Amino acid sequence: MTLSPVSPSQPHEIRWSCAYALATLQLVVTLGWLAYAHFHAKLAEHFGFAALSGFLSLYLGIAGATLAPVVGEVGDRIVQRSGNRFPVLVTGALLAGATFVSVALTVTATPSGFLGGVLLVLMLIWIAAMAILQAPALALLPAVATQAGRWPAVASPLVVATVLPLALWPLVRMVLDGLGGTITFLAGGVLVVASTFWLRRVFTAEASAAERAPTDVEALAPASGAILAIVLFVGMVSAFVTRLASDVVPSLLASRLGSGAATPSLLAAAILGSGTVLAPTLSGVGLTFGTRFGVLGSAAIAAGCAAVAPLCTSIVAALAVAIVLGGAMAVHLDCALPFALGSLPLRRAGLSAGLYLGGVFAGSQLASLVPLVAASSGGG
Repeated sequence: MTLSPVSPSQPHEIRWSCAYALATLQLVVTLGWLAYAHFHAKLAEHFGFAALSGFLSLYLGIAGATLAPVVGEVGDRIVQRSGNRFPVLVTGALLAGATFVSVALTVTATPSGFLGGVLLVLMLIWIAAMAILQAPALALLPAVATQAGRWPAVASPLVVATVLPLALWPLVRMVLDGLGGTITFLAGGVLVVASTFWLRRVFTAEASAAERAPTDVEALAPASGAILAIVLFVGMVSAFVTRLASDVVPSLLASRLGSGAATPSLLAAAILGSGTVLAPTLSGVGLTFGTRFGVLGSAAIAAGCAAVAPLCTSIVAALAVAIVLGGAMAVHLDCALPFALGSLPLRRAGLSAGLYLGGVFAGSQLASLVPLVAASSGGG
């Protein structure tokens, strides 16, 4: 389903306070995932379960891909009964916050086999809690704008909140190392709960009516399996596009330029930084041409950038590819979630968001194999 452009005569109301509150929560979630990725290997080795790192990666993909749609569906049913999906959202936030704090207290103790098992269980719970938190949060996007055609504009702050920490990863890593695991996890627990309750307060004040749904008997009728698969696939494509921008293409460009010209981290920062800057402006692509065009066209351009990257032998060409790829990623992420939400009736917003997020979780694990393929082809 393609969201149609908005007629100039139609109102363009967007509840920007809600959009920014939602983006704030997304920023906290993104930083939480980055903190987990940065510290979990060190903690696993320190507490004696480094051999289970592969299991944790597999669990992350499976738990995210399965829990997010289930929780989204549960949120839809709660909306049908009570008119709001915040009970699920708050439950996820409280569980994630409590687990953050529990991890912070655990890592201060002397390592032992028992504490290693406790920490492993806490990590598993935290991963599940973050999935429970994210799906109903993303499902709130339709309540921010009165027209579906405006959803790419509403999604752009979420894109900035997701991509900016990745673009600033060298700086974020320095901050995390400076704070240490204990302070980082304590702060994460506080911030995830605080941002969720602030989001609830803003939505309660300004957008509660938009969250209410009719309670007719067909409200949650089964959706087409093909549509559900498409939404899941779009989430996987989003993960691959992000991986191309943050890892694969920077590595390909750096290998062609040589070690003295630019490092992969610098090129990744250029790509992700351009995506961050361009996301608000390029949300107009989805508004003008529809989200289907935005999703497909941007993915094709991203793939083209990956194909051209090995041919770039000058820093000017590399920077041109970086800017184009950053813009393509921005358009794709601006349009992908709105496309997913527009593929099913609004009463199924939780399921739509959960399937999209599940695709992102699954795709992220599959996309981690891409650098290996790229490296082998580059070496050939």
